[in-house]
Amino acid sequence: MTPLAYAVAVYREAIAVARSQPALSVFTSLVSAAMVMVVLLTVGRTVAAQTDIVASIDDAGTRSIILRLQPNAQVTTAVLSRIDALDGVAWAGAFGQASDVHSAVVADGTRVAARTITTRDTAAIGLPSASAELSGATTAWATPKALQQLGLVDGAGPVRDADDADVLVTGTAELPDYLQFLDPVVLVPRQPSAIGIIDATGTITADPTKRADLVTLIVVVAEAPNLVAPLARAVTSVLGETDSEAVSAQTSEAFARLRGLIDDQLSVYSRSMLAGAITAGAVLVAATLYASVALRRKDYGRRRALGASQRLIAALVVAQATTVVTRGATVGAFAAHAVMIVMHFPVPRPTFTLALVLLAIITGAIAALVPAVIAARRDPLTELRVP
Repeated sequence: MTPLAYAVAVYREAIAVARSQPALSVFTSLVSAAMVMVVLLTVGRTVAAQTDIVASIDDAGTRSIILRLQPNAQVTTAVLSRIDALDGVAWAGAFGQASDVHSAVVADGTRVAARTITTRDTAAIGLPSASAELSGATTAWATPKALQQLGLVDGAGPVRDADDADVLVTGTAELPDYLQFLDPVVLVPRQPSAIGIIDATGTITADPTKRADLVTLIVVVAEAPNLVAPLARAVTSVLGETDSEAVSAQTSEAFARLRGLIDDQLSVYSRSMLAGAITAGAVLVAATLYASVALRRKDYGRRRALGASQRLIAALVVAQATTVVTRGATVGAFAAHAVMIVMHFPVPRPTFTLALVLLAIITGAIAALVPAVIAARRDPLTELRVP
């Protein structure tokens, strides 16, 4: 008999044994279902809430570094080449000095700040790669609040700066969270080539056809919250400013530490509850299976007398346990999800539920090992003589 056929035969026999003891099988299934439901309704809800909480604070806002520079710092857009070369940088952008613009139609209309922005990844903030000349005016993008204040109800239109230069707003800029402090603003993208060229070897060379503009604001987003502090020091060290007192840095390091603290505390709480629920379920499953073995001792004695090996008896008990526990854990998972959906509780990810069901099955199999060994080691002659 092949191993697969042997396993199929053992599980068929295990199902038959489980059906012959409906009360104990149902009780074991209920224990497994209750264990999975308790874990999902407690630990599962906690994990789902933890995911939501961490996600709400683990956005780019907790990974941002904001550098404000005075004009006398003499930092240009060329600094972005050095910042982009640092490890752990998810996004970096340099902004020019703010200047007021107003509607070209209404001369005394509301003023809104306009800034140039230079970055290698404009797509990350929903902007095209660079501004262009259109009808003699530089194109720009404005936030919804800026459009409202400028009176551009159609989402586009001409504006004019303090030097009476025309700027044509052609679209809406949806700023990410880490740039919301700029709102309302009109953004004029600059060519990335203005900050230098990085070749295949990683060497940075300047583009002689482009001028590096002075910047008064640099925003850097780290790849992970724990990189904020070291990356802030690294970015500050590559600025090349002429006056260190003209630079002020603002980081989200405190929020990153808070995020780590919340995540760690919730993880410890979840692990403790999970261990308690799984341990209690394993004890109950083991006790139930031990009772099943005690009730069927004559059956196991006859099997041993007819030539069944100890390994076969042990495999039969473990297979019976996994069959019953699998049914109970699956029912418990569906029931718990139904309760969470009806009660509008946070629902854990499907991977968490699947992992929990597999853990319940493995726990049931492990809990069955002691009863399985007891059943396999019984003396067939002694069991057959017992009335």
